[in-house]
Amino acid sequence: MTSMYKILGSIEREVRALASDVNEMASYLRTTCPELSLEIRRSPERVILQAGEVGVSVSWFRSRAGENAGVELVIAEWDGEITFPGATARQGRHATQVAEQRFHIIPGEGESWAWVNGDATRPITSHALATHCVEVLTNRCVLPGQLNPSEVLTKRSVSPGELTPSAVQ
Repeated sequence: MTSMYKILGSIEREVRALASDVNEMASYLRTTCPELSLEIRRSPERVILQAGEVGVSVSWFRSRAGENAGVELVIAEWDGEITFPGATARQGRHATQVAEQRFHIIPGEGESWAWVNGDATRPITSHALATHCVEVLTNRCVLPGQLNPSEVLTKRSVSPGELTPSAVQ
């Protein structure tokens, strides 16, 4: 039987890998599409992606001690400038949440982990979920007369069939 500490450590590594993937993909997008003016801010429990007046926050919440081991990940879409807790929003730039998706970590095949949202029947990998997190932002940032930034990201990092719209809706 696997110890709870080993399970928690494994989940922690999976969440860190997902956060690193989000950061790496967003950094690539920032380099590839500088006109987005993409800002990336990271804290121990959150990654914030801000492109002008739209943003996405990716936050994860661990289960409390004594509960089943797990993590919930929340992808929130925002209009306006996202601020960290305790920071003061600039005048007239308050953020308003416009959409939210929730995912839970589940054991995958072998030693791996996967993610599911509420009614999804097909789990997705952490890499696919990281791609989805960045695509949520890029889908709202189509630049006039140019390639959708989401297409730039997809060409770089997603294997065919790894992430489908039906898997994350």
